[in-house]
Amino acid sequence: MDGNRETTGNEALSRDVQAVLRNLASRLAYLRLYQAASHAAFEREVPPLLREFVEEEREIISLLAGQLRQLSQPVPEEVRDDRLVHQFGARRGTLDRLAFVRQGLAMAAEWYEERAGDEGHSPAVRALFTELGATQRRRMARLDALVRRLHGEKE
Repeated sequence: MDGNRETTGNEALSRDVQAVLRNLASRLAYLRLYQAASHAAFEREVPPLLREFVEEEREIISLLAGQLRQLSQPVPEEVRDDRLVHQFGARRGTLDRLAFVRQGLAMAAEWYEERAGDEGHSPAVRALFTELGATQRRRMARLDALVRRLHGEKE
């Protein structure tokens, strides 16, 4: 098989479906993380940001579900994956827990950006991943600002 050949329509559809399904499962896991984290003992400034992440995550999940429907694919009802919640719970202290959340945001942003640049995906999926990568970067900036405030630094 020639590695330089163009991706066919069916291959692109399959890649799109796989990427969106994988990402949906990941976003559902992050939703569970943000929901659990928003109820954890933190300084008072932290839970409101995490509740914002919960609402944003629901919007992202809705976008991904919509993309699956456009691809004529069923939308999974729920993915039960508590690994992130357990990993988060194993962290001690606010800053360590927030660093864990930030690491997840950075990994998600990179994942989206890689796929947004992959011409093997359809333009619609690439556009969606571009948007979602930017969303993760904005979240990182908001989280970084919160961490600076917690450290007593001025904005």
